[in-house]
Amino acid sequence: VHNKRTKVTAALVASKNCNVMAQIHRTNLVLLLLAVCLHDTSGFVFAPPSRFGLVQNTIKGAGTYSAYNKVSLRMAEDGIKEPSSDVEDSGEPFDPRLYDVTVPRSTGILFASDLSFKWVYVRDLIPNGAAMRTGLVKKGDQVVAINEENALGASFNYVIDLISQVKGPEITFTMFRGSTDELKDLVEKNGGVVEKPPTTAKITVQRKDQPDLELEAPIGKNIRDLMIENKINVYQSLTRWTNCNGKQLCGTCIVEVTEGLNNLTLKSVDEATVLRENPPSYRLSCVTDIYGDATVKIFPAVGAAQWTR
Repeated sequence: VHNKRTKVTAALVASKNCNVMAQIHRTNLVLLLLAVCLHDTSGFVFAPPSRFGLVQNTIKGAGTYSAYNKVSLRMAEDGIKEPSSDVEDSGEPFDPRLYDVTVPRSTGILFASDLSFKWVYVRDLIPNGAAMRTGLVKKGDQVVAINEENALGASFNYVIDLISQVKGPEITFTMFRGSTDELKDLVEKNGGVVEKPPTTAKITVQRKDQPDLELEAPIGKNIRDLMIENKINVYQSLTRWTNCNGKQLCGTCIVEVTEGLNNLTLKSVDEATVLRENPPSYRLSCVTDIYGDATVKIFPAVGAAQWTR
């Protein structure tokens, strides 16, 4: 056992994409996207100029494992890299939940993020893959750093970019054994700042020949339900036959999202099929949920192909 100095450069970028899992496969790092269309209910962002003392233990044929005995976590400006520096071990209490593991670039790990598209963790392990063979990595472990580059609280895309940029044959992950909430607690206990997510969103409704209407919606609220509750019709036909009562069967509750499209759940394969004749900004309100501010136009122009195919 020996002490080792290390550095982790803090960097966070905002996420604008849907929550997905990625399989890092072979040296090409092919991303297997498994459309999990969840969105922001967390929204925590912070980053450390991390300074960790290492206790290193090499496991023959399996990769290397090391545990941190110091954690210094502070808030960093989003997208700004702070200069990192090596420091000596401070002798602070060892936290066994933090560890390093080195595996080949074909990691055998399926990654996912929380509902804010941040806080990347191990969704699953490929049977007999590199990570599973180490005996160290477990489902649910949180990604803290990649090759000493900070990934704590970073967006899913940013983490995948870090992995794809690795040039050598191996990748060293700094992991945390525990839940996302436990990791956030650890950050707060070590002086970090956790930014609480909003609980409501502002929806601006654009109506023909009428002034815009602003509505407040709780995070996770369905657009169709919000409109119906506020006596706003979203159906292109008023007949009962074309109103399936929110079951995604009639395809007539079409709205156009003119702003904030990334603050809504992404389209499922079924919804995309129903709306294939329309612009990407068109959504079925009955299956679209709100996770941030957005502007929605009701009764957008819809071509005849929508009703005749």
